[in-house]
This record gives sequence, C-alpha cells and structure tokens, in this order.
Amino acid sequence: MNFKKILIAFAIAWTVTGSLVVPVIASDDLYGFQMKLGMYQEEASTGYHYRQTASNANPWKVGVYTSAEGNGSYYRAYLMGQKNRAAASPFATVYTGPRYPYVYTTAKANANKTNVRLVMFNPEWTNKIAPYITGAWDEETW
Repeated sequence: MNFKKILIAFAIAWTVTGSLVVPVIASDDLYGFQMKLGMYQEEASTGYHYRQTASNANPWKVGVYTSAEGNGSYYRAYLMGQKNRAAASPFATVYTGPRYPYVYTTAKANANKTNVRLVMFNPEWTNKIAPYITGAWDEETW
C-alpha cells in the first residue's frame, strides 16, 4: 500500500470517528430577522432552527431592534414546533428599541430536539398599516 492510500484511509477514519465522539453543544446565538407584521393580529414567522436541547429549562430569547411604529411599541412572540405545528412556548411580550433587552422565555416539551421557528404578531386588533420590524432571536441559550 502506498503512502497516498494510507494517508487517505487515515483521513477517512479520523473524519468518521471524530464526528462520532465530538459532542455538539448548544450555544447562545443570534439569528437576525426582518418581517412585516399583518393587520388584525396576523402572524409572521422566521425560518426553522434546530433546538437540540432536551431540557425545558433551557430558555429561548427574542429582541426587536427597530419598528416602523417607533421605540416602545410592543409585540407578542412564541416558538412554533415543526413536528406538530403547535405552539412550543408561552407567549413573550417584546418591546422595541435599545432600551429594552432581550426577553428570555421557557419552552414546552414539544420544542425539544426538533426544529422551531419564531412567530410574531401585533397584539392590538387594528386595521392600521402593518409594522415592519427587525430584531434577533435564538431557539436556545445554553
């Protein structure tokens, strides 16, 4: 067996065994979002992210940076699970602007070890022009 074949075999073995023994650790990330909320509490949502935790105690977070309605406006947010398309967390009330930090909220069991997405809506039942908002969220924080 020549040196090149030995090196390739070693690289393949290292890749396979390395991927089996290196654990994937949940981390505190920020996924940016921008969305236009609908009128009459119509919901808008982000794409899915995998929530790898098995603990309901591992919170998720959301923050709104800007809004067409200005600082101090508020919105409701929750996680939606991909498996059963059901709410995967309690509602969180999020305020707009740099004065307001991220809101941390627990998750339900159906959010664990599955894909979830952020869903937001304006809690006021109104027909005014829907606000455009930007912010960030994370499906798990530790």
